[in-house]
Amino acid sequence: MKYLKAYESVNENVPQVGDYVICHEKTPYNDQINPFLYVNIGEITEDRGLEYTYPYKIDFDNNKYPFAFLDLHYFGRDEVIFSSPNKEDLEPIINRRLATKKYNMR
Repeated sequence: MKYLKAYESVNENVPQVGDYVICHEKTPYNDQINPFLYVNIGEITEDRGLEYTYPYKIDFDNNKYPFAFLDLHYFGRDEVIFSSPNKEDLEPIINRRLATKKYNMR
């Protein structure tokens, strides 16, 4: 059984370009976006700086998202739930969410 790594390895405060993140859309334009974001890890490809409300451009693995909206969308600091420089640190969180979803425990 896999175990969750130390809390210090997952940063919740200040994500950087190149960090892997788990997001949540505060105001989704349809009800399919948050379930997609709930179980996918993205990578920050652009940070526009502190003067923007939504500074982070996030690219998801293999462009497997079915929404053209996410290709042009920027996320805010409050929409980034978890961030880490290592993708492996976030995979146990996603695996737990997938197991929860599989057994309808959500």
